[in-house]
Amino acid sequence: MTKYNTEPFAIGYHNARLSSFKAEKFEKNKIVFAGCSMIEFGRWQELLKDETIINRGILGDNSFGLLNRIDDIIKLQPATLFIIIGINDIANNIPADISLKNIYNFVNQIVESSPSTQIFVHSILPTNPVHSEQKAEFANHYHKNEQVVELNNLLKSKSDLSKFTFVDLYSSYNLPGST
Repeated sequence: MTKYNTEPFAIGYHNARLSSFKAEKFEKNKIVFAGCSMIEFGRWQELLKDETIINRGILGDNSFGLLNRIDDIIKLQPATLFIIIGINDIANNIPADISLKNIYNFVNQIVESSPSTQIFVHSILPTNPVHSEQKAEFANHYHKNEQVVELNNLLKSKSDLSKFTFVDLYSSYNLPGST
């Protein structure tokens, strides 16, 4: 059996971000974005002109980390929940079926605890084909499109069960193997 790393990247930063979530005042029934750095560094309030949007993205988070912090998301009782997670799983060679299981578990728990929440799971975006020395800390994120397509296809197949809407962003890049 192959071992893989389920710890989030930059654990100190991860824990500080979790602490900041606990200190935040929030309103229920708002739009929530949850996931990895693709979420964290999005300027969602500015882009959507809505100061009440709640950002629960964490740099380097993976599906294990997202699942571990589900209570924070449930307590928000989101009206709408957008999720982008999985690229850090792929970078750590976590098998697609395990990532899918975690994401699907996350969605199911949200559906059970907050049944009126509309859930959108976004595809994982393509990776760069080569890495540069300047980006050596993210070397495991390069040349992973085959794994990205595999997980995106699995996520899309689960969305047919109507628990979440799959949003295919990957295909917009017009790459070979797009879902």
